[in-house]
Amino acid sequence: MKNLLSEKDERLLQLMELVYKEEGLLIRDICVSLNMTNKTLKTDIERANELFSPIKILETGKGGLKLVIPKNYSIAYIYNCFLLESKEFNILEKLLFCEQYSVDNLAEDMYISSSSLRRIIKKMNSVLKEEEMEIKLNPLKLIGNEIKIINFYIHYLIECYPLNKDVFSKNQVKAVGNLVDYLTDTNNIVLDFFSKERIEIFLLIKLIRIKHGHFFETIVQQDSRINFSALNNTLILKKIENAFRIKVDEQLLLQLFRPFLNGRFCFSYQQLKDSSFINPEVHETILQFECLLENVTREYQIKLPKAEKEKVMVHLCNIRMLQYGKPFILYDHISEVIQYFSKDYSEGMYFILKQIKRIFENEFIEDYELNNYMYVLLTHLEKYFIKMENQFITLNLGIVYYTDENHTKMIKEEVDYRFNDKFNTTIVTGSLHFEQILKNIEKNNYDVIITNLSTLSVSNTEVLCFQIYPTEEDWSELLAAYNLAKLTKKFGK
Repeated sequence: MKNLLSEKDERLLQLMELVYKEEGLLIRDICVSLNMTNKTLKTDIERANELFSPIKILETGKGGLKLVIPKNYSIAYIYNCFLLESKEFNILEKLLFCEQYSVDNLAEDMYISSSSLRRIIKKMNSVLKEEEMEIKLNPLKLIGNEIKIINFYIHYLIECYPLNKDVFSKNQVKAVGNLVDYLTDTNNIVLDFFSKERIEIFLLIKLIRIKHGHFFETIVQQDSRINFSALNNTLILKKIENAFRIKVDEQLLLQLFRPFLNGRFCFSYQQLKDSSFINPEVHETILQFECLLENVTREYQIKLPKAEKEKVMVHLCNIRMLQYGKPFILYDHISEVIQYFSKDYSEGMYFILKQIKRIFENEFIEDYELNNYMYVLLTHLEKYFIKMENQFITLNLGIVYYTDENHTKMIKEEVDYRFNDKFNTTIVTGSLHFEQILKNIEKNNYDVIITNLSTLSVSNTEVLCFQIYPTEEDWSELLAAYNLAKLTKKFGK
């Protein structure tokens, strides 16, 4: 939800992301890319270095910029700072915990004028309405699609306050923790730390929303798969009631656990199979992901243990059934991981992406959904990705250089050294006339050509024009060409 940021903050975030992704970009190119003047860029750099210290934007000495991140920091810190500094997100956080604000009261609390606050909220609503949410005035409150509101607050708190629930009272955190522990113990559910953390944050947010009178529109019946004997545990109920000052009854618990009921969320593979009998959507989802796993494991001859396969299926189906919007606010860390793997494990990533799109060809899938599915497969099949990427496809590479023979041989030796088994490399010999060169290329059926001749072009063959001696940028380009040609050779156009 970057478009919730003020124009000034959004521009600064674009600058930080640009410098992070492309180190050494020239200042003039940055100004053109972000449509800003040198003076504005300088002002933004000064602001960034103040806001995000000890992370700094520094000049390279060659007219470029680079982002310097200390060893004990990561890029996530920058996004965290944006959320903490943003007036827009600060407003939404305040409305989670208090719905007694008038415009004047909140403006005074934030040290801005009432007219400024109204302008900010008007702009925010133009963005929030696209997500089926809206800020109502006097008293101020966030209303709309309740599950999307909860989803927003979950990801906001995780990004803004990682490993920190101090925005809630200690009694609230303890009461919810006890409730989750009791329900997982009585239902023989084992949660990893991150899953437990997310469920607790969900419950904390929902209990506060219920206290303020916000409920899910539809109520489902109790789910026989889950034991709600917590209703009989007066100690736990009393802690919840005291911490949140609400009356806990069966209807409240159904509200509280609605996303986990009716088979839409499963804690185990057995629950998933049971859910398929009561929810046709779950049944169809299981079939789709079983097909995906079967295709991937068969293609790469992966013998996935039964327990691991079941774990993957539960993860994939839960993501599919509980997809209520983007799983991030500003920092899409999953996308960053996918981009990294797409570069280093291009063949496997391409194949999985192709399979997902084929299986869901009749449905519209957002990029973040695709990334989520791929991420689950990556985190469970990563060792197989390494294995299959080591099974190189050897491509034919021709070197056509207009220079002396020893110089060309030196380039060939470096290609062989850098790319090992990736290329079967030969030097195109003979008279350096275009007609003769083209005949030699056609005869050898090259997949890729590297040359220092600017006008060389060959049908159906990737031709890369390098410097008189290839630079690091040239070698990177050759690696990218290899990955593309390999995919084309294996999977077709």
